[in-house]
Amino acid sequence: MRKLRLITTIAFSALFLPLRTVLAAGPYRVDDGGIVDPKMIQIESWYSHSNKGDNIGTINAAYQLLPHTEFTLQESYDAQTAGDSNILSLQVKYQWCERSEIRNVSGSAVLGVNYADDEQFSSLYAYVPVTVTINDIVDVNLNIGWDYPWEEDRHSLTWGIGAVFHGNGSFSFVGEVFGKNEGHSGLQAGLRAALSKYWLFDAVYGRNITGTEGNWLTAGVTAAF
Repeated sequence: MRKLRLITTIAFSALFLPLRTVLAAGPYRVDDGGIVDPKMIQIESWYSHSNKGDNIGTINAAYQLLPHTEFTLQESYDAQTAGDSNILSLQVKYQWCERSEIRNVSGSAVLGVNYADDEQFSSLYAYVPVTVTINDIVDVNLNIGWDYPWEEDRHSLTWGIGAVFHGNGSFSFVGEVFGKNEGHSGLQAGLRAALSKYWLFDAVYGRNITGTEGNWLTAGVTAAF
């Protein structure tokens, strides 16, 4: 079943070619307000390892199937000391405000569902990401949303604040904090290298990114075709 889901994700990615520019979320939890360009597919993959021996591997593909609407299919395998899990996610992101030469703000609305490896829906979520660009040097990302774990039958408020500091060359610094209203919070910070407008690489340090104590190191790659 896990191999089948991974193959499904990759097959979804291969349906659409080629691309123009790379967007930004990758292994970070705080999303930006943008979406992929029309007739473009973006593939993101990352691997995270904690000092407690936990591992998370993720791959996703995003494509603008409808005007101003991005669809993302994601496969995530989480190997932790408490047990392994495999999650398939489908997400729809509608951009209601696009950044322009006279407006340095972009915003979207996101709705997603997670499907667990026991062949049951595990959670629903929704959030609104907004990005404010300051002098073409800093992108500030703000997220506010809702999460509903199916089995726990509990509604949670989610939030996140992040920033991308663009350097003069091909390197950027990314930092973020995020959490839920129950008091669970985490942070990540890292260096992003853009080898071209088609390829991004991330090296990230994180703390408490899964809601449990732990230090995490993450390596990620984003490609546009």
